[in-house]
Amino acid sequence: MAQMRGIGRGNNPASRANLKPPFQKGDGHKGKGQPKKTIRRIKDVAAENGCVAPSATEIIECYRTMLGLNETGIKEIIEDKRRPMLERIVAKEILGKRGYEVIEKIIDRVCGKPKQVTDITTNGKEIKDSKFEIEIIDSRTQVEAKE
Repeated sequence: MAQMRGIGRGNNPASRANLKPPFQKGDGHKGKGQPKKTIRRIKDVAAENGCVAPSATEIIECYRTMLGLNETGIKEIIEDKRRPMLERIVAKEILGKRGYEVIEKIIDRVCGKPKQVTDITTNGKEIKDSKFEIEIIDSRTQVEAKE
């Protein structure tokens, strides 16, 4: 133990061995950097396949066009493997069990939800102005209790 104290903090040979890099100076080691993030990899795959991310306007136009297609047109979209997955999934859902709900959601996206008016406070009666008074009492002012 006495010998270990003479070495000093951080000078233990075992500690020094752990600090040496796995390569020697002059090896020309160049790291490849941080691995690509998922989004970057997806963009790279899309670019390799000639795909481009659609704009919001293009998505809305796609929805509007799909609303005008007949069943045969929708089925063609589903079966065409070259179509973007967004189109194929939406087309499949339109023909699925929840077709009405999907179409309703598409209309809400394209046209906006209809204005909804809800009266939950007055049961249809006119709202009357209520008059009330607020009295601000300073903490230094003493308030006498009324008997």
